[in-house]
Amino acid sequence: MISIYMNIPKKVLKDFLRIYRTGGIYLKSAQDLGPRTAVGKFSIKHSVYLKKSVSTGHLNLTDFSLCCDQLVYVATAYKIINNELTELKDRKDITYNYFKENKLGGLVARVNRINFLRKVDPLDFSIHLEIIKIKKRHNTYYMFTEFNVNEGEFYADLPFVLEIK
Repeated sequence: MISIYMNIPKKVLKDFLRIYRTGGIYLKSAQDLGPRTAVGKFSIKHSVYLKKSVSTGHLNLTDFSLCCDQLVYVATAYKIINNELTELKDRKDITYNYFKENKLGGLVARVNRINFLRKVDPLDFSIHLEIIKIKKRHNTYYMFTEFNVNEGEFYADLPFVLEIK
């Protein structure tokens, strides 16, 4: 059986996440599952905003948001570079270095829905990303996404705004 999954190279993760402090890079590996989907493996040994002696013992909303941000940035960059997103295929000015230099401005626009169904171990979990729809207005792309943690432990609907400079 042939796998349709494409591992996103570690170099890509390292290059695109270099804006984060070493302890703040939670995304350990990622796979491109096709034009609209990706999955990331995460591990949070210590939340970067908590004292070293404090641990929540579960995945919390703040860390989840950082994880989603890292996965969206890496997966979207990888998909754009590989011409997988039809809405951005005409943007020949967007290259590997564009993302390496962190020129893509991205932020969570709002939280539409989030449901924590079970406690998630922050040391080992995966997040599945699905890009539902992309809308363009000027140089801004509105990306509607859904996230599923560990196949149903919790899920979220978080629209992202991507501004191409």
